[in-house]
Amino acid sequence: MSSTEKPLLVYANPEFVSDLYYLSGLMTPDPYVLIKNGDHTTVAVSPLEYGRAVKEARAQKVVDIQTLSERNEPLLGKGLSPEAATILTLLSDQGISSVEVTRDFPFYLADELKSQGIELSAYPKAMLDERVIKTNEEVELIRDAIGTTEQCLARVEQILGESIVEDGMLKWEGDWLTSEEVHRQIELVCLSKDAVAGHPIVAGGDQGCDPHERGHGILYANQLIIVDIFPRSKTHLYWGDLTRTFFKGKPSSEQMKLVETVAEAQKVAIDKVAAGVITGSIHAAVEELFEKKGYRTEQKNGTYQGFFHGTGHGFGLDIHEPPRLGKKQEVTLKPGMVVTVEPGLYYPGLGGCRIEDDVLVTENGCEMLSHYSYDWIIS
Repeated sequence: MSSTEKPLLVYANPEFVSDLYYLSGLMTPDPYVLIKNGDHTTVAVSPLEYGRAVKEARAQKVVDIQTLSERNEPLLGKGLSPEAATILTLLSDQGISSVEVTRDFPFYLADELKSQGIELSAYPKAMLDERVIKTNEEVELIRDAIGTTEQCLARVEQILGESIVEDGMLKWEGDWLTSEEVHRQIELVCLSKDAVAGHPIVAGGDQGCDPHERGHGILYANQLIIVDIFPRSKTHLYWGDLTRTFFKGKPSSEQMKLVETVAEAQKVAIDKVAAGVITGSIHAAVEELFEKKGYRTEQKNGTYQGFFHGTGHGFGLDIHEPPRLGKKQEVTLKPGMVVTVEPGLYYPGLGGCRIEDDVLVTENGCEMLSHYSYDWIIS
């Protein structure tokens, strides 16, 4: 349930607050109320959603807020919002005067509930504990999202393969090949798989040295191109997340060494993933390898270069979830956690490289959930 014995109160839009969708299984375009009191869950929705909620929500009780209107009148007369009045009525019905709320609980509602004697405390973590360990069903949904991601990567690789080099720039189907066009092609694949592409990254050359730069403009031959794709299924709402670095042309020895070093670092990290391992130790092993190979991380000319992000992160209903595989992270991996492994190196003038795969933590190691090729040089 939550970290304490208190009932859990959530008021949110499930599209943006995954804890709510995880608890109820009900997706709506508007916010609604959920109260989890022990093993009993109540959801309160508008009349527009009531019929569907009765059929879809994982709740012992579904309330049409319209039926509470008369009982809410005295509270509305005190100047309280309709949402606060509804919540107070529902809490009163269950004899609840003290609740735990998720971190995203609206401030105005908290103030209103406190003014009426409700004691509120914040859930101490960024998301519900039970979400960190994925069920077998969740793992299969993540596999499905990863499959979409791999099809997107295949489309990008196909386009780069079909492109021709003219004046050092890439041309595809008679037009200059741009990051924006590759974004569109990724989005089309996602639409065909009933998924949303989000904000895919197709960043060539020095653009790739800024890890979250989406990429813009014409793509060039003989430059490293980072392609980071993270679609979300519109059906089950779980994410995939993969990155490959591609290259159209003939790489220099420095570019070859950069990619080979990142690939080696990823293998070191994946080999360390297992139940009982401290996440920070995985990141430290990657940093140690990069230093040993001569790749320093530092701030130069006002920007970072080298390896300056985490080695990985959990994901599921959110694209970034605990645990984090980063510097000084002291989380112990447990079976059922799903994490990315994505070391990278970034040096303006040389380019950036990131390689990302997804793994399921097991007792004795990890299971690869992604299986896309590591062939990165495209003729």
